[in-house]
Amino acid sequence: DHVPVDVLLVHSQDHLMTSMLCQDLAEEMINLYEKLQAVSA
Repeated sequence: DHVPVDVLLVHSQDHLMTSMLCQDLAEEMINLYEKLQAVSA
């Protein structure tokens, strides 16, 4: 059976995954800056 996939659904899922990746990267950068701050102090 062929399941039709809505283009809007695929587009919104792509936005969601990109947003989640961006959040993960931002959290990693914050952790790195906090570690650098602790080492520098």
